[in-house]
Amino acid sequence: MRAIAPTVPAAAVTLALRAAAPARSLAWALTELAVYLLVTVVATWLLERDLLREAVGYVHGRARPRFVTGRIAADG
Repeated sequence: MRAIAPTVPAAAVTLALRAAAPARSLAWALTELAVYLLVTVVATWLLERDLLREAVGYVHGRARPRFVTGRIAADG
């Protein structure tokens, strides 16, 4: 459930936009897509901020894992 949590508010906003849409067009569909992606990114950042920071740290080489009593801990 945690993995799909950021898509729930995005889907809700997109469905609300569809309900309010005066007419369907390509421009409106692209707007819905952009809003869905934006809400998903924001929700992911809010819900998984620590995980994203850790992943970016590994990619940039700032956080190096070390083993401490059987657990992996990041260098400070």
